[in-house]
Amino acid sequence: MTTIIREEEQEEQSRFPIGIQERLSGEFDLNQFLVEKGGEKNRLRLQNESPSQSRANHNDFQGLKESVQNFFHEKIQDQNITEEERDERLRIQHSATIGDAEAMNMLVDEITTYLRNSSLQNIPYDPMFDSLAHALFEHIFRFKNFYKWQLHPESPSAKISGKEIWFKINGQFVKQEEEFESVKEVEQLIRLLQQSNKNFTINEQHPQGELDLEDGTRVTLTIPPRTLYPTIVFRRFIVNQFSFEEQASRGTIHPNDVPLFQTLAKVRRNTVIAGAVESGKSTMLKTFYAERPSGLVALMIEEHPETFLKRDFPDRLVHEFSIKDGDIQRVLRTVLRFDHDYVIMQEVRGVEADAAMDGASRGANGLLMTYHVTEPSKVCEQLAQHVLDAYPNRRYINEVRRVSQTLELGVTMKTFPGNKKRVTSVFEVNYDYDTDRAWISYLIRFNPIVGKWEYNDHISEKFQEQLLEIGKEEHDSFCQLLSERTAASPLSTEAVQPILFKDAGEGE
Repeated sequence: MTTIIREEEQEEQSRFPIGIQERLSGEFDLNQFLVEKGGEKNRLRLQNESPSQSRANHNDFQGLKESVQNFFHEKIQDQNITEEERDERLRIQHSATIGDAEAMNMLVDEITTYLRNSSLQNIPYDPMFDSLAHALFEHIFRFKNFYKWQLHPESPSAKISGKEIWFKINGQFVKQEEEFESVKEVEQLIRLLQQSNKNFTINEQHPQGELDLEDGTRVTLTIPPRTLYPTIVFRRFIVNQFSFEEQASRGTIHPNDVPLFQTLAKVRRNTVIAGAVESGKSTMLKTFYAERPSGLVALMIEEHPETFLKRDFPDRLVHEFSIKDGDIQRVLRTVLRFDHDYVIMQEVRGVEADAAMDGASRGANGLLMTYHVTEPSKVCEQLAQHVLDAYPNRRYINEVRRVSQTLELGVTMKTFPGNKKRVTSVFEVNYDYDTDRAWISYLIRFNPIVGKWEYNDHISEKFQEQLLEIGKEEHDSFCQLLSERTAASPLSTEAVQPILFKDAGEGE
């Protein structure tokens, strides 16, 4: 019977042209045959192929990208889906743009299925991407070749300026060979980010704005007339292990000083961490937070959500607030009603500095704050001046006094060549109510001439009392280690610097 059927099949095949006979003897691809005979115009539109696909040139990445874009557009325009389904699909696309991992994976999977069903998996793509589907996803829904920044995890910031792409590497911005095809393409990227953030608006009347991606990356966008070309600045944390051991491994502190810093964090002194932009302040603040007892409740106050304590410390209770300058005094009283053990404030300026002092005086000890300082030895005076800038009717001398009475510990930081972040000093802020005098006393100071840290083991009575409150063993260990470090590398400069109480125009 089998022999008869095969003979009948051969007789049937002989009726077709020789080209088809050859294909019928094996696997026959009808589309391939039709294209060979009559070109692309003869290609059949199969059920798993969108109408737009047959019109696109799939021999290059750009043509395939347009086809995939049309594929997603047709899904949105599908008359057979409900408005709720359409809204959900748009939500997924917008979430993917700002980096939601689940949404990103869903779209990459859809693109992968589309490519497989369409037999379009062999188109060349840039090897920086994980796959063809991934490359298409980044070019359609995210930042195109700017994805390369993800391959430089030690780069803290990057810029898109016009068509150009720049990465900060080892402390210097380095221009990348990749560029956007046109400024218009960058403008499209800005619109894409705007569509993905319903509370974000940027236009000629509001030419600058900021938003956050899902991974905590801070994005600042500026358009003409504020800048000559559209500019996008990205900033991110490059450290995700918040411990003093990690800080020591990066050269930020000396490895032998890890126990000293651990104790400084546990004591919960009102602490300011000061330095220039990208000097490591925020990472140091989170390291102090990590070292504090996990059972303590913190109030986190910042203008924009960028610290993300709950994300990095999911097992801790923290109340995180985003408050604009104009609202901070109005809402601070309400915020401080939340049960808390201490306050954390990022990047304090005028109004925030005043609120930080106010919050620390009303709440429990342990204020943690960062501050963009220009002169580390003048932290108290500069903070007072910022308060005065916001409230010019106040007296400078009173604000210096208030800051000196509130702050207890200062940590200053600086970026050195090679993008090396380093603690440049640790000092106490002391105030004597009997004499109305204030001064800072250095405990640790980095000497850039010899390239090493120097120490002073004379600590205040108040600090000794605070150390004893957390335990005599902790007190004794801290004092002994600080004395050992001082003996090995004593401070070569004055340990004490006065904080001057005088208004403008006054003499000494």
